[in-house]
Amino acid sequence: MIAALFTPAIWVIFINGREKEVIIIRGRYIWAQDIEWWVLQALPHIGDNNVAAIGVVNGQKEKRTVLVHLSDKQQDISSLSAIIKQEINRATGINAQAVFIIDKLPLTASGKRARTQAKARYLSQSLHVIGHSEEYQ
Repeated sequence: MIAALFTPAIWVIFINGREKEVIIIRGRYIWAQDIEWWVLQALPHIGDNNVAAIGVVNGQKEKRTVLVHLSDKQQDISSLSAIIKQEINRATGINAQAVFIIDKLPLTASGKRARTQAKARYLSQSLHVIGHSEEYQ
């Protein structure tokens, strides 16, 4: 949101808002909530607010990462990762590079997913990872 305050001789502009939650792949902008929605269309049993898509910059490239919280820990993680990757590729034409099944996804005070906190915890390696896609190093 941009707000402007005008006095006869001075213009003051306030820019406020949050960091964009968009993943940029070869100049193409893909919104994180779109990726999450596509995953939930393929796997509705996961439940809303249990999927977070984040982009992590690695040098000049952005790594597409999907974090998933599962309440049912008995699911086959490799097949779940494959379905998630397939759905993202089908919907966007891009490949998710890593899928992490985590113990708990950070939420805001109002109960919504907190992508910024999830990304920070991913980068600091403080997420409790239950499983991950095979090509994760």
